[in-house]
Amino acid sequence: GLCDIGRTADGMKQSFLTIDIRGFGLDTVAPISKYQHLQRLKLAENNLSTLGGLGELNNVVYIDASANQLTDLLDMSPPLCNVSEANFSLNSIRQITTSLE
Repeated sequence: GLCDIGRTADGMKQSFLTIDIRGFGLDTVAPISKYQHLQRLKLAENNLSTLGGLGELNNVVYIDASANQLTDLLDMSPPLCNVSEANFSLNSIRQITTSLE
């Protein structure tokens, strides 16, 4: 679930900074997108086929989406530009979208 309460990136508020929903059987990331201040996403071992709904999370620096059903990597708009560490292993990735529009 939601954990690691800390300051938001702008330092103005307290917020949950991490979501850990490994192994929950999720097939969509839509509910996660409303948590705008998340910095760490632990989404491993679910049934996700896309991360497309995460594009609005501007503060994400870490994402673990390993062991899902992803076929297209970075298929979100806008892209997660602040990520410094990611794990997409154990997926069936066939395409990496490279557009940074």
